[in-house]
Amino acid sequence: MRTRGPAAWLLLVLLVAACGSGGPEEGTGAVLRYAYEPGDSLAYDLEASMDMDMTASGNAAAAAGMDASLVMSVTGRLDLRFAVGPSPDTVEITVAQELLEGGARMTTLGGETLIPLSDLADQMEQEVVVVVDPQGRPVSMSVNGTALSAQMLGVLSGFGGGETLTPQQFGPEFPITGLYVGAEWETDNSGEVLGLAFRQHGRHKVVAEEQVLGRTAYRIDSRLTTAELRTDLTALMAALRATPELLGGADPAEFDAAIAQFESMGVAVDVLMEEYTVTMTTWFDPAQGIVLRSVTETPMAMTMVMRGFPGGEVEVLMETTTEQRLTLAA
Repeated sequence: MRTRGPAAWLLLVLLVAACGSGGPEEGTGAVLRYAYEPGDSLAYDLEASMDMDMTASGNAAAAAGMDASLVMSVTGRLDLRFAVGPSPDTVEITVAQELLEGGARMTTLGGETLIPLSDLADQMEQEVVVVVDPQGRPVSMSVNGTALSAQMLGVLSGFGGGETLTPQQFGPEFPITGLYVGAEWETDNSGEVLGLAFRQHGRHKVVAEEQVLGRTAYRIDSRLTTAELRTDLTALMAALRATPELLGGADPAEFDAAIAQFESMGVAVDVLMEEYTVTMTTWFDPAQGIVLRSVTETPMAMTMVMRGFPGGEVEVLMETTTEQRLTLAA
């Protein structure tokens, strides 16, 4: 999904996963692999929601009018097409998203603004093209025709963006050993984007074998914990200037003008993104090597402390919960 303005920080929300080709059984149980082959295509029904509350405290005069909330709920369809990659050992995956129903409601200064589906579609619909190697690691990637930097690819090989739907987002990273009901494993991923070093630890368990969409599937529960992050707005803005592909189509000149205006106010902003844990449940078809259904919930809290206002500092707390449900379309 293309992000602009205040939503750009959501690019920092990244979920662990991987995709790859099938392999032989090894050890106890079955070795699970994502079996995406050139010429294949998949479609998923999508349900997504977001609930965001922003509250300001401290300097009453400066904090006035900063409180806001946003509630969004949409349904859509996700289409995946698989083709031969630029080299024999790669696969090119095209992911297209279409919103079908829903909308959003924003509350600011005591008034409500309804955001229609058409406006959300302009911001969120996108086409992602990613080339992956046999282990499912991204080799190259573009969003709406804009190539992402090697820096972003390094992060996406371990994380899948909450705002940028990619094949990595559908399920957990599998070990090379066999899995069975009751099996547990852990994953560790790290990366750097916008000068921030991300560290995420995952705990996964095959909890049951269930019938889903008329198929036998493993139900896998995952808990993915991302460590606390600290930065400041000046560092983030400098990193964004150096990474224009993350501006989501915004005019760089307008971006620079807005930042210059903010900096002229003499306000410094410290940012704390608290440790958060993503819960993900995946129903995986081991025979076909595809995800049949996945449910993901991401609660986050970010605090911004603004210093330099006459009358004292302002603390802004932004709490966001996003939920996503994907079901293989009939």
